[in-house]
Amino acid sequence: MSAKSRHIVIVGGGTSGSVLAARLSANPDFTVTLLEAGPDDKTYDAAVLEPVRAPDAWLGGPNIEMTLMSGQGGDIPMLQGRLLGDFSSERFGHIKGDAC
Repeated sequence: MSAKSRHIVIVGGGTSGSVLAARLSANPDFTVTLLEAGPDDKTYDAAVLEPVRAPDAWLGGPNIEMTLMSGQGGDIPMLQGRLLGDFSSERFGHIKGDAC
């Protein structure tokens, strides 16, 4: 990244961060930088990015990070995507549910 100054830096390119960056960058008066950990999604295994292989993604992989969040009933696995769109890219957030 160049030494150019930025007006806004958004850390986290998940669903919300990406939408926020897109909306703020629509204003030509702002320069926006969106930061996300991890490689380009082209390096991800198809099990992570194809809905038909969703169960495979839960088995983990080189680009999926698993942390545990302690709860009253025990530990809860929390998967982190580490790519633009974050884990919504892996949870297949692009698939819409039924209308209410």
